[in-house]
Amino acid sequence: MPESERIYDLAIVGGGPAGSLAAALAAEAGLSTVVLEQKKMPRFKPCGGFVSARALSALPPDLDLGRITGEPVHTIRVNRGGRSFDYRPARRLGLLVRREYFDRYLLHYAAGKGALILEGHTLKGLDEAKTTAQPRGLYTLTAAETGLAPITARYVIGADGSMGRCGILSGLRKPGINPCGRGLSEIVETEPEIKAPGSGPGTLIFYPLPLLGGMGWSFNGSTWINRGVGGLLGPGLLKKAYLNLFDEDKNGSGPSWWPLPFLGPLKKAGRRNLLLIGDAAGLVEPFSGEGLFNAFKSAVLAFNAIKEAEKTGLEAGEIHNHLCKTNFRGAFILTLAGSILLHSRALVYPASMPRRMADLMENKLLFNRYFQSWT
Repeated sequence: MPESERIYDLAIVGGGPAGSLAAALAAEAGLSTVVLEQKKMPRFKPCGGFVSARALSALPPDLDLGRITGEPVHTIRVNRGGRSFDYRPARRLGLLVRREYFDRYLLHYAAGKGALILEGHTLKGLDEAKTTAQPRGLYTLTAAETGLAPITARYVIGADGSMGRCGILSGLRKPGINPCGRGLSEIVETEPEIKAPGSGPGTLIFYPLPLLGGMGWSFNGSTWINRGVGGLLGPGLLKKAYLNLFDEDKNGSGPSWWPLPFLGPLKKAGRRNLLLIGDAAGLVEPFSGEGLFNAFKSAVLAFNAIKEAEKTGLEAGEIHNHLCKTNFRGAFILTLAGSILLHSRALVYPASMPRRMADLMENKLLFNRYFQSWT
């Protein structure tokens, strides 16, 4: 059958970490899987670049973490009121990475499992049609760029971020930027010897921001620093807070902002056989702004929903909604309340925060529910 006439079991929009993990799981299970990625890897991705221990634990055991270039994180520092408070456990709290290379590695992992990767193509159209032969409907995906035939698939996963088109075209999300937090960061190229004393590679430095409802950070790699601010205010106020913390640096590319959607647990993440995961579903953790742990978690849930749909004939979207409600919505109020308490604690008792933040990175606090997908 010509490629243009092939019907895939699953089409995934977005080749970031959530989409790559979902593609790897589906392809390994024997589902014909295609990934439509807007950029060509490696591509720039504004982000703090920290992959927590709990996020790493959600990755498949056969994925060789030793091949991921990054700095093991063993030190957390909180700067508040001119004082510094450190926590240095013997265990690794996560990995500090350049996201462009981390994301490319995960996408290559999915390709190694058998997923077809189509880079440099932007989703333009998404249509569902039911026929006598296909009463559950087939999805047709078209790209904005010329040269790519429409893609037909039985299931679709939207993993194209909080401003992606999959959620909008499916009717699960509204156009524009919905209420959310925001992050602003940049990578500054540097050398180890010019860093401040006690801030060597693998050190995460945080700056509680009273009026921002968030944090500033300076994450130290071997020859670069990822620095930024995140909170509930708009890009203009974020930029002001950023410049109050950091001097502009000629070695930097200039800060870029991105949305941090955290209200997804209150919304549906599936409709018929289309599912949203990761930032596209709005699953960023409210306090830390971490998206990867819940991105991986939701990718596994979506894969499980499709498996169950294949067995029962039910719509995968409804199964996915139930799984997301169980795993995210039930804990959302607790998570939001915990975020407010942690931020208040960072302002009035900063000495306690490095340890608390380490516990969050290892999933030892009452944020979400403990999730270990490979047991």
